[in-house]
Amino acid sequence: MKAFTGFFKFFIVWQISFTSLIFSQVSENELKAVFLERFTRFIDWPDDILSEEDEKFRIGIWGEVEFYDELLEVSTLRKIRGKEIELINYQKNPDSINCHMLLIGDCTKTQLKALLRKIRLLPILTVSDSDGFAEAGVQINFFTEENRLKFEVNPASIEAAGLKVNFRLLQFAKVIQGSG
Repeated sequence: MKAFTGFFKFFIVWQISFTSLIFSQVSENELKAVFLERFTRFIDWPDDILSEEDEKFRIGIWGEVEFYDELLEVSTLRKIRGKEIELINYQKNPDSINCHMLLIGDCTKTQLKALLRKIRLLPILTVSDSDGFAEAGVQINFFTEENRLKFEVNPASIEAAGLKVNFRLLQFAKVIQGSG
C-alpha cells in the first residue's frame, strides 16, 4: 500500500508538470527541485550505502546548476528517505565526490565524459538538465518539450552504478538506451 501511495503522489506531481509551464504558478526550476526528491522514491541504493548510520542524504552539485536556489529551499523543507538533505558543492572536482545523488550542471562533453568515467561504478544517482547527457551516460536528464517538463532515464547507467530503478519511474520517462 505504501508503494502505491508513493506512486500515486509521484503521478499527481508529474501530471502537474504537464500543465503548460507558461501558465503555471510553479516554475520549471521548482518542479526540477521537487522531482529530485520524488526520483529517490523509485531508485534503490545498495543496503550499505543508505544505512541508518547515514544522518543525511547527500546531494552533490558539480558545476553551475540552474535550479540551485530552488533546490536549496526544497532541501530545508523536505527529507529524502527520512534523512535531512545536505548539499555539497564539488566545483568540478571529481576526485572528492562522496554523495548519494550528483547534479551535473553546465559542462562540456569532454568534462562530462571525464566525470562519468571517475564515478561510473559508484552508487551515485546522476541527474542533469542538458541536451544529450542521458545518451552520454547520465542516469536521469530533464528536458522541455512543448512547454512541458519531462525526463529521460538511462537504465543501463543506473544498473552499472549498482542502483536499481523501479519500473514505475520508467513508465513516465523517455527511456534512453545508451552507455552504461
